[in-house]
Amino acid sequence: MPIESTASFGITLRAWVIVLGVLLLGVAAFAYWRTTPSVTGRLRTLLTALRAVAFVALALLLLDPRSILSGKREESARVLILVDRSASMSLPAGAAGGESRFDAARRVAADLSDRLDARGARVERLGYANHLDELSDTTRADAQGSDLAGTLAEAARRYEGEHVGAVIVIGDGVETETALVRPAAPGFPVWTVGVGDTLTPDDVRVAGVEYSPVVRAPSRAIVSATIAGAGPSSKRVHVALTENGRTVASVDTAFAGGGAEAVVRLPVRIEAPGRREFTLEVTTSGADAEAANNRRDVVIEAEKARAKVLIVDLTPGWELTFLTGLFAKDPAFECEWFVAGARPATPIGHARRPQEFVSALSEADAVVLASVSEEFLSQPVADALRRFVTDKGGGLLVLPGPSSLFETPGAWGRLATILPLTGQPPFSFNMQYTSVGPAARAASSPVTADLVPLLSQAEWQERAPLLGYYAGVSASASAEVLVGVRGRNSPALVYAGQGRGRVAAVAAGPLWRWKFVAESNGVYDELMSRLFDVLTRGEEAGRFVLAARRNVYAAGERAELFAEVFNEKLQPVTGAPVAVEVSRVLPDGSETPLARVPMHRERPDDTRLSATLEALPTGNYTVRGSAELPDRTLQSKALALRVSGTSVEFQRTAQDRAELARVARRSGGEYVTAADAAGIADRIPVEARAVPTTSETVLRASTPLFLLVLLLLSAEWLLRKRAGMI
Repeated sequence: MPIESTASFGITLRAWVIVLGVLLLGVAAFAYWRTTPSVTGRLRTLLTALRAVAFVALALLLLDPRSILSGKREESARVLILVDRSASMSLPAGAAGGESRFDAARRVAADLSDRLDARGARVERLGYANHLDELSDTTRADAQGSDLAGTLAEAARRYEGEHVGAVIVIGDGVETETALVRPAAPGFPVWTVGVGDTLTPDDVRVAGVEYSPVVRAPSRAIVSATIAGAGPSSKRVHVALTENGRTVASVDTAFAGGGAEAVVRLPVRIEAPGRREFTLEVTTSGADAEAANNRRDVVIEAEKARAKVLIVDLTPGWELTFLTGLFAKDPAFECEWFVAGARPATPIGHARRPQEFVSALSEADAVVLASVSEEFLSQPVADALRRFVTDKGGGLLVLPGPSSLFETPGAWGRLATILPLTGQPPFSFNMQYTSVGPAARAASSPVTADLVPLLSQAEWQERAPLLGYYAGVSASASAEVLVGVRGRNSPALVYAGQGRGRVAAVAAGPLWRWKFVAESNGVYDELMSRLFDVLTRGEEAGRFVLAARRNVYAAGERAELFAEVFNEKLQPVTGAPVAVEVSRVLPDGSETPLARVPMHRERPDDTRLSATLEALPTGNYTVRGSAELPDRTLQSKALALRVSGTSVEFQRTAQDRAELARVARRSGGEYVTAADAAGIADRIPVEARAVPTTSETVLRASTPLFLLVLLLLSAEWLLRKRAGMI
């Protein structure tokens, strides 16, 4: 390549360096003016010259001279050939079969590469689907998902500033990514070469499925499916929703010739909580070009409509009355209560025998221990209750009063390892009017955060004070004191996490006396509702809401996630870093972490966050969110996702000529068919461009000059030694 260059040499003079150089020359001459012993004139001259040259070299290093060479060089044009390697390229290139689209694309790419090489272009062949990757002899058309617009944007970033003459895209143009806002056109012309039949074949497919991935049980779910028919012939279609091989719902429809769509609604009755897995499938008696797009997986998670609370009050009193009255007004809860002897009438709930308590734990979300007995809370029952909290993740609330856990030493000892209070039972209940106030952790707990201003005022409690508190109890090391007794170092409401569950204890009361404060009679209901919400669902369950647009995706689709984060007062949090961790669920149930993806706000004025995952291989996945708040890290409930074996690549099988032409047109290129591709090799501009070049040589960094100084000084030292001057 021809090179034109000009050189310039510059030295920045420093006065002290010049003076030092002159002095060094003088020192070199004076050093050998007279010597002991005396040497010959020839040796004197040689020694003086060696030292003088060494000093001059040192002066040059101090002066730091620089040589700058500028010029121009020719840079050949680069041409990128991108071959679509998505799974749809495995289909035949023509209607009559024959070679695959991918083989045809590789053949065209090889021919164009040879022709452009002959013109002097630098050709680079790459594969693409969702992004650029290598294209080798072992590359196969098996990638799931196609994103041509995103791939061109990636190419523009990768080759920014380089001399790219053109990009040639060879593929079928079928994109599975449909972004609302497309990236800007790249700064180079894009020529597109279409492979595959452009005629739409006779085909029926599931174009889309809409349903609620999470429903309450019992309820009635609706699976809404969009069925598309294409091709010249008419066809009858049967749509069926099956579960474990059994048809749950079905419907028939028909399509005339040409393209058409129909929306069918399939009802599903959800009777009990649990995971329901269905298969939606369409069949036709007519021609169907691609059977791979005829089915979709449908997964519905059925949750309990209401949380179940078990109330143990063997000698029932007003506590049972007020608790059941609270649940009667709150549709989020249902209750069952266990009493001995006479069974009082309550507003809501079902009376159960104490002997049925352990079996009832399997369907419970929380347990309230009001009045108990040593016989009831035997070691087997205590062990079952402990497992209910620590292993199952249930909630436990201990209330004060006669025959309560505080006054039953044996029962207390059997549950001591999970209780948030410590001390030596039985505890003494101090009968005196008692007021309470917020403790240090009250403002950071969702149970008491909104009640802190009211609990800080003692005046309203004076109208209906509590009747006393338990002395001798203290909070355990891992517990949080939410409410304390005024004027005493005694806790009134304590909360702690135990294993997967939660435990709270009220050591002052009874709290239902607040129902008789006229202007604040809702405090009891609000506090207990918040407390049961935390005990049944978890402290952070309602503060970090993570959801997916769907819970089942086709292979090649990108899962879309949404989240909202709230503080203790359930106000949106907007400034905390939020991310999701994606793990693959292995057949044995274990999980392998795959990626951590940050979430971002969709708009500056929106509190909702979103993230889009890369297309995942077929399998089951778990997604967990984490939000880094100033005082703690919030964790979301685990979200289960599935990637089915159905591929988005075969939803549309005809070549999308219009898309390829649009991409070429908006970038200044042109669309051609595979048969005409050879002609574009002569039309693509591949002229080289002149690129300015600059090189700088720094003498101070020169290794030869340093070695020269070292050699001169060493030679002088050897001659001096030989002459006996050392």
